[in-house]
Amino acid sequence: MIGLLLFLVSIDSLPPIPDLSQVIFPEPHLWIEPVEQSVEFSCYGGQYFGGLCDIVLKNLDFSALYDQREDWDSVISASGALSYSIPLNRLSLKPSVNGLFHKRNDEYRLLYPNLDIVMNLPWATIFAGANADIWQINGLNYQEYSCCVDLIFDRVIYLPHFKIDGIYSGKKLEPNLACKLHIRNLHLTIGSPLSGSFPAPTLNIQYLNPMVKVSARFKTGPIIQTLKQRFDPALPLQYRISIPSESLKTNIALDIELDLYHHNFRISGSYNNWHEKLAPGEGSVIRTEENIEELKISVTVKDYFTYRNMHFRNSLHVTYDWLDTTIAFVPRHAACDSVSIRMGPLVIAAEAVHYAARDGVTDDLPVLFLISPSIGYQYKLFKIFLTMHNATDETKQIYDGYSLNGRQYAAGMIFKYAF
Repeated sequence: MIGLLLFLVSIDSLPPIPDLSQVIFPEPHLWIEPVEQSVEFSCYGGQYFGGLCDIVLKNLDFSALYDQREDWDSVISASGALSYSIPLNRLSLKPSVNGLFHKRNDEYRLLYPNLDIVMNLPWATIFAGANADIWQINGLNYQEYSCCVDLIFDRVIYLPHFKIDGIYSGKKLEPNLACKLHIRNLHLTIGSPLSGSFPAPTLNIQYLNPMVKVSARFKTGPIIQTLKQRFDPALPLQYRISIPSESLKTNIALDIELDLYHHNFRISGSYNNWHEKLAPGEGSVIRTEENIEELKISVTVKDYFTYRNMHFRNSLHVTYDWLDTTIAFVPRHAACDSVSIRMGPLVIAAEAVHYAARDGVTDDLPVLFLISPSIGYQYKLFKIFLTMHNATDETKQIYDGYSLNGRQYAAGMIFKYAF
């Protein structure tokens, strides 16, 4: 602390101002951006049904979602979010309340209020956030708390940045400290947890500009996450309190992204040497596997073309995942391609998903190929649409004890007004 005070006293109070016109910062937004004010309502019904409400005003944002379907199991999902931005002199507050309901075999209820604060001081910018996760799982209650504080010396060359965050799960506090420097387009981060696993360093190097983004990371030690961060409603797993933790011996990752106007290309790769990794077990219980090596590669290509009155969008995502042991539900390779063609008021879209044969907990799961097309018609503020889920009419087993229910239809309408 004494060294930090001496540093602040000794620096020039008005250092040279860097040229930030071509710099992209990998940080949370520290300001309230102007948004398009709009009101949107949608509903759909058929063999699955649901609806959406989204209201965006100057400082108010509200959204709610409901969906009920039976694609491979009966599931009900609902969520809601309400936030309000309060800009003050040198201070900005953003309180929010979010909720989640998910029922498959188990019933999950989650309420998580959050508060974000940004303070602009003469010598630094401070960002602070606090969040409480209040869970109810099959009638059992559980709470987790997380907070973070970012201290950015925006009057100092290279913008030194210190971040401390932590998670409290009712048993102990898991704090983490990170230090960052921003040298024009180059951003350096080094951090470590401050709990019993200290030191377990993380080193992240990023080069960011509007066209090229490159990131390299080295990490070791535990992966501290809340139950909300690990919760995946798409898997038939039992999330219980408390969920086991993961730990890395070594993680090396590289991410390269090219953004060329209407064309975007991204390739990511990582090598993980796990000390402990979460994996599905018998009875859908989450367990840990020890001493696992993993290689992951993913490629994403996005394109946008316009020809006369035709607008074409495509997004292709391909993944490869190699493991030196068997982990249930993880395909060696998978692909997802989304296509959208708009011709005047008519919109035609489709999504194709492919999963390679993979291991279940006890069963061998077959290759899956699903296509889900849709067609819509826009008339002024209204859009009517027809969707078909699983047009290939697959009824194969997708998880242990669960099979797809075949082709399903639904139709709906969207109303959106922007002002």
